[in-house]
Amino acid sequence: MKTEFKDILKKLRKEKGFTQSHIANIMEIHRSTYSYYESGKCTPSYNALIKLSGLFNVSTDYLLGNVSNVEQTIFDYCEQLSDAERIWLANKIVQL
Repeated sequence: MKTEFKDILKKLRKEKGFTQSHIANIMEIHRSTYSYYESGKCTPSYNALIKLSGLFNVSTDYLLGNVSNVEQTIFDYCEQLSDAERIWLANKIVQL
C-alpha cells in the first residue's frame, strides 16, 4: 500500500524535531497552510514540493510516496525505464 504524502511529511518533520511553525517559517508560508499539507486538506505547489524535498533531503518521489525507500536514487529509477523513456529523459536534462 502506498504511503500518503501527508503521512510522509509529518513523519519527516517529527524525525527532524521540527514544529509546523518552524517549517512554515523556513518555507515562508503560513503555519495553517503547512498544517493543511499534513492533514491532507491541500497539497503544496510544485515549488513548495521542491523546497520540502530540499529541506528534508529526500526526493520528491519519496515525498509523494512513489518510492518506498528514501535511499532510492535517480539511477535506480532509470533502470526501470525503457530505452525510449531514457532517451526522452536525457533530452529533457540537456534542455535544462
